[in-house]
Amino acid sequence: MRDTIIIATRHREQLIDITREVGSVVAKSGIGNGLVSVYAQGATCAIMIQENWDESVQTDVVNLLRKLIPRGVWFHDEQDGNGDAHLKAGLVGPSETIPVIDGRLGLSRWQNIFLCEFDGPRQERKIVCTVIADRWGFVRKTAQWQSSATKPIGGCLPQILCFGQVYLQQSAFLQPLATIGIPILNGSARFNLRGKAGDILPTLLEAL
Repeated sequence: MRDTIIIATRHREQLIDITREVGSVVAKSGIGNGLVSVYAQGATCAIMIQENWDESVQTDVVNLLRKLIPRGVWFHDEQDGNGDAHLKAGLVGPSETIPVIDGRLGLSRWQNIFLCEFDGPRQERKIVCTVIADRWGFVRKTAQWQSSATKPIGGCLPQILCFGQVYLQQSAFLQPLATIGIPILNGSARFNLRGKAGDILPTLLEAL
């Protein structure tokens, strides 16, 4: 599910709290658990997760970036005088990804989501919010799979099935083995998992 938040900015440089608007998009999506991507459409604005209680932190962010990237000393200033805004936006970044937990933003008590304006004021800034459902969740058989599992598949121990990928526990690393729709075993595959996503999970669990 995707929606666009449109807001106006009042100053050249400011942080604007958009947590409520993003939360409304998540609520409207009806998705209980998953992720929400918050993306600022603009080369001179950015998205940041920051302190929500004391507004001085937001002022500190603006002042820090002014010291790190001053105005009027960049080649791009010869074009439209906002070279610093482009660099600040690039440094902070255009997006953040937040977990959705039980239908709400998975932020801590002191975290909020901010649009960072570096070249305002603007009548319109667009923030694209994309909510993605965690359809599979995690299938956990930790005690069996992390130890000496009795039913290895082709000598490999499946560890986690998440977002349509099967992962292997190899030493201390999780490495992707296959994506849904591709047989998990190359060559002499014991279990062919081709088919609809809804049919694959029961087949895999039965095999294990």
